[in-house]
Amino acid sequence: MVALPELLIQGYDYLNSLFSGFLAELIVTVIIVLIGFVVGRLVARILNKLLHALDVDKSLKMVGVKFSLEATLSLLAAYVIYLATIVIALERLQLTSTVLYVITGSVIALIIIATLLGVRDFIPNFFAGLYLFKQGTVQVGDQVRVAGVEGKIVRMSIIESEIETQFHDLMIVPNSLLTKTVIIKRK
Repeated sequence: MVALPELLIQGYDYLNSLFSGFLAELIVTVIIVLIGFVVGRLVARILNKLLHALDVDKSLKMVGVKFSLEATLSLLAAYVIYLATIVIALERLQLTSTVLYVITGSVIALIIIATLLGVRDFIPNFFAGLYLFKQGTVQVGDQVRVAGVEGKIVRMSIIESEIETQFHDLMIVPNSLLTKTVIIKRK
């Protein structure tokens, strides 16, 4: 019969051999994740400063874009690095499988679909604004009639134009409407 202390020592040795390899892998994986998150934040800050030095947001505000492209691109870069870090960590723990790839693909597909739905009105209005600025079809100060409403164009941006009616109501018109409909321009 085996003595209790000897049994405990054997059990401890067995558990130690079983978990020592896994524990080392777990520690390395945690270090990889920490380094990945630090690199992600660092890249986001550097990209944000670089885009800020190039005055990207200021340039976009001049043409009427109201969201911060600097912050958006910086966060996107950080999230891509975070995702890559998590995938590398799961692979290190040998947990990567077809399910992980399906989940990652689904998340990326959802992000792409959400982005496309978010900008579906932005893109045609942006190109219509570029067209209006290049062609000079209508300009600030022109008296126009659009969609049955008559007024004076008081502001034009790359996305939308503001028309003030004779009753001093302010009508915001997407630029795509200005390029798709008949505009009666009064002198």
